[in-house]
Amino acid sequence: MSSGFRATTLWRLFAAGSSVLTALITFHLYDQYLGRAGLFGLIQTAVTVVALLPQFDGGFRLAINRRLLLGRNPIDRRNLVDFAQVFYSWMALFAGLLGMLVLTGYSWNQNARNAGVPWSFYLTLGSLGGWVVLNTAQSQLLVGLGRQRQLFILNVIAAWLNLGILWLAFRQGQTAWAFPLAQGFSLAVPTLIAWWLARLDLPGLRLLTFVLPPGFWPRFQGLRSEAAPAFARSFAPALHAERPAFQTPSALRAPSPLRAEGRARRVPLPRRQSRRRAVNNSLTGGLRALIIGDVGIVDVDRHPLHAHVSAPTRLA
Repeated sequence: MSSGFRATTLWRLFAAGSSVLTALITFHLYDQYLGRAGLFGLIQTAVTVVALLPQFDGGFRLAINRRLLLGRNPIDRRNLVDFAQVFYSWMALFAGLLGMLVLTGYSWNQNARNAGVPWSFYLTLGSLGGWVVLNTAQSQLLVGLGRQRQLFILNVIAAWLNLGILWLAFRQGQTAWAFPLAQGFSLAVPTLIAWWLARLDLPGLRLLTFVLPPGFWPRFQGLRSEAAPAFARSFAPALHAERPAFQTPSALRAPSPLRAEGRARRVPLPRRQSRRRAVNNSLTGGLRALIIGDVGIVDVDRHPLHAHVSAPTRLA
């Protein structure tokens, strides 16, 4: 085992630990500053919906990373990265529009109207769907470039940055708006850093580019056959896993159905009991990320031709 591999593993453990610790502190902030439990559940549902948007990439990131890790020709690797930047630029654009459309519809339900949260809040939160896609694309590109250690360092930065902005926003009297502020900063900063790190290996790399390069569609067809099986394996579990939303592991899941007289029914839990369950879910998710993880660690120094990455997505 190389020293680089050991260092990457340690950073991965540190990232998972930061995810759990920031979750515990975040729930303390909710108890202290967010008086209405119903408002938190309403907002967290919207955040979770937006956080799922990167899953609709069809498995292309996994297929691209596999080719990057196994590729030896620098020209082919650069062409593959340029393809990915264009692909995810368009996806980010559509994800932002789709997020705004979905959350606009969500804002029309009765609970959302009763909460008194303005329509502009949902529009702003939905637009972050584009940043979620860019964040996923640029951070996962680091895996393909063999910079997994930097990826886990960015996970740590994102977790604590999200917590810090959330605390500052709550201190300034913000409630609902604290969420898009915290998520926006914790998405934008790691995304820009990841892009800068990628440019160290790929000079001139653009963060956003919408001009299709030559050979875009043949490459798209070639990758689609590899991406489809990965998409089928990774998308279904993502819908059911108790994962954090955006960068912070603070997703509050609905209470599990209780069995009564042979029938399943949902019983609302008291506020503190519901939040205690959310903390347990966050701890479980953090431990699962610690043991299984969302990004496989590749010892590229010892196994450059047999590198493998697990299904992409979600920074700790």
